[in-house]
Amino acid sequence: MKCDTTSLIKKILCYGVISSTLLMVSGTIIILVLCSQAQSPLTLLIANDGFGSSMLNSFTICTSEGQIADFFMGSGILVLIAIPVSRLGITVVQFISDRDRKYVVISAFVAVVIAISFLVIGPLEACFKL
Repeated sequence: MKCDTTSLIKKILCYGVISSTLLMVSGTIIILVLCSQAQSPLTLLIANDGFGSSMLNSFTICTSEGQIADFFMGSGILVLIAIPVSRLGITVVQFISDRDRKYVVISAFVAVVIAISFLVIGPLEACFKL
């Protein structure tokens, strides 16, 4: 029995977006409700000049609640990043099972580009603060 990859991709997209939204909304609620110093995310950005500063870094105004909020916000972003990566993995498996070599090579190339961006460019950017 062949797996319907289209419906699987739809489910991953739907559940991924919903879970990511819930995580980021939870982080925002933690900031707004539990952090007494922070009145709104806009206030946090203005306090950090709003130019070139990461919104996640500005959430650490209140210590423990800020770390919890960072965790929720970062997790939401990671879920959003994982959606296209999982879709790529599913399509590679589909192309392999269909014996479609051309699209296996194209998908593998995209996977290599993604891996290079995570494993090489990301650490270089953090190291040199590009």
